[in-house]
Amino acid sequence: MAWTAPKDWATSELVTAANMNTHVRDNLNYLKDSKMDKELFTPGVSASNGATFGIFGIYLVDATQSGSAYLVLPADYSACSSVKVIVYPNATNANANWDISITKFHQGSAHTQVLDTTTTYNFTANQTTFIDLTTLWNSLAPVAGDLVCIFITCATAGHTGYYQGFKISYS
Repeated sequence: MAWTAPKDWATSELVTAANMNTHVRDNLNYLKDSKMDKELFTPGVSASNGATFGIFGIYLVDATQSGSAYLVLPADYSACSSVKVIVYPNATNANANWDISITKFHQGSAHTQVLDTTTTYNFTANQTTFIDLTTLWNSLAPVAGDLVCIFITCATAGHTGYYQGFKISYS
C-alpha cells in the first residue's frame, strides 16, 4: 500500500466513505505498517592504555593502542540499515589503515568475529569521520540480545585519532 497525499476538503463538501478510506484509513495503515529506523549511539568505553581526550567516551587510538565500544542489541532490533564508527583524526592521511574488528557474543554459543585489516581511509585532520561498517556488521547476523563489541586500532604508523564510538540505525 502506498501513501496518498491527503485530500484538501472544501467547506460543505460531502464526506464519503471512499474518501475517508483513501485519505484517512489507508494512510494510517501505511504509517502503522511502515518500518521506521531507530538510531543508537554507543560511546567509546575504553582504550587499551586508558588515554582519553579530556572527556568520557573519546579515546586516543594509534598503532599501539585500540579503542572499544560495546552494545547489547535491544529487544526491538531485527535488522541493521547502517553502522558507522566515528573517529576524529589528528592528521590528514589519504591512505590511513584502521584495523577494525566486530565481535558478537550470543548466549549459549561461541563468539564470532569479523575483521577488516586492509581497508584504507581518506582522513582530514580535525574533521569527524564516519567509517561505514554496515557490510561487516551484517556478515555477523546479530540478533536482539546479542552483545556486540567494536574494536579499532590505527595500523598506519604515526597516524593517531580519537575514537568516539559507533552509531547504529536499525529496524
